[in-house]
Amino acid sequence: MKIYYSSSTANFISNETELKEIQKNIEGRNHEVMNSWLIKKLHKEKNKLSSKERLKENKKMILNSDAMVLEVTTPSIGIGYVFGYALAHRKPILCLYKDKFNDEEISEVIKGESSSLIFLKNYNNESIGNILDKFFENLELHKLQKFNFVASKEIVDFIKQGAEKERKSASEFLRDLIADNFIRQINS
Repeated sequence: MKIYYSSSTANFISNETELKEIQKNIEGRNHEVMNSWLIKKLHKEKNKLSSKERLKENKKMILNSDAMVLEVTTPSIGIGYVFGYALAHRKPILCLYKDKFNDEEISEVIKGESSSLIFLKNYNNESIGNILDKFFENLELHKLQKFNFVASKEIVDFIKQGAEKERKSASEFLRDLIADNFIRQINS
């Protein structure tokens, strides 16, 4: 899979070891880590693009990715931007924060998002591999498949109202409803 991986570049020097470890773990699971601005910084590549060109390049990478992994310990407007962009384009996102970090300090935008595409996990260097394995397995298990669904007006209205209330698409609302109320209960 193609993975867009990024993090805030604030506090980069103090986080560089962990950021490289996450990249190494993603690549070690035979996934391609796309050349985001973080990867260029980790590999000390000179930036030859303007801010506008760099943003355009990263947006294109997000669109071409299969999923996103974000290290969100350090709050960042840039990470919030790519998070929202990926979510708007239905990309699954694993948001990682250091296990020593107080989860009350995580961005309200990330914590408050109820999409089934978001996975928020605390990590350390020992647990990162297991967390990535579970995330990638989950992606394989939950690849979406289209099919026709015929329903009464009452059911359609229920789905539309629920989706609007939760600010989700109708299909995402229905998927989450089935997963939460049937699949997870049966598997518990």
